Amino acid sequence: MLILADLPTDIPPPRKQKFFMPLSVLFFILFIGMVGCSSFNTGLDKTTQKELIELKKKYFTQLRSDLASKAITLGTNSEKIRERYGEPDDKFSSGSTSSHSEIWTYEKVMVKESLESANPIRLYFENNKLISWNY
Repeated sequence: MLILADLPTDIPPPRKQKFFMPLSVLFFILFIGMVGCSSFNTGLDKTTQKELIELKKKYFTQLRSDLASKAITLGTNSEKIRERYGEPDDKFSSGSTSSHSEIWTYEKVMVKESLESANPIRLYFENNKLISWNY
């Protein structure tokens, strides 16, 4: 039987881990480095950013107009779409050994005073040929 009085009383308290603070600072720095911070400079001046936004608006408007007027038809090659309207804002790909499917999404650039619909344009490709779209 162990009696508390038999325990030594001169045991020092457990030591705090000294590496915890530097390790947490290191993880924080790595996190900011990977994720980024919105206050960092993007490398583009405001004129270039405005030009890119205007170009994106132009491509989106032209794509929607061409789809509505049937200027783009089923079977159109994905490279032709990319050359004419730029890179999509989002791309989902899947496939197997016998086929490859992609969904491209073009997002509308919205301005505060715009009351227009914000629906994106989605293009569906099978083996690099347009098979469907919606907007």
